[in-house]
Amino acid sequence: MQREQHLALRRSLIFGAIYDLAVGLTILLWFPGLFLWLNLEPPEDRFLLYLSVLPLMVLPVLYWRAATTRDALRYRIPVLWARGGGGAMILALTLWLKPEGTWVYLSIGAIDIGWAFLHAVLYRRP
Repeated sequence: MQREQHLALRRSLIFGAIYDLAVGLTILLWFPGLFLWLNLEPPEDRFLLYLSVLPLMVLPVLYWRAATTRDALRYRIPVLWARGGGGAMILALTLWLKPEGTWVYLSIGAIDIGWAFLHAVLYRRP
């Protein structure tokens, strides 16, 4: 992998990790204010809320590790699966179940698909 391409990939993975952590912490620390600000009904079951935030707190470890290793290509499939697969599942479940605040979940899924696309472009071999 070329040095410039590797640096761009590292940066995108680090920014992706920071993004996930920021979203997760915002949900946890600004509860229920965030939901009220988005005109959504706050979930009654805090356990399910914490469970839904768990990937946002765990997956940044994968992205950070992929960004700081010498062999970033080794993490290509897990990173792309976590980003693209996660985003696709969010989009599919949102379109299927049509929850209140559909636009919020569609936006989150689209952002994850965007991250996956960016990572895929940067992971390509020269």
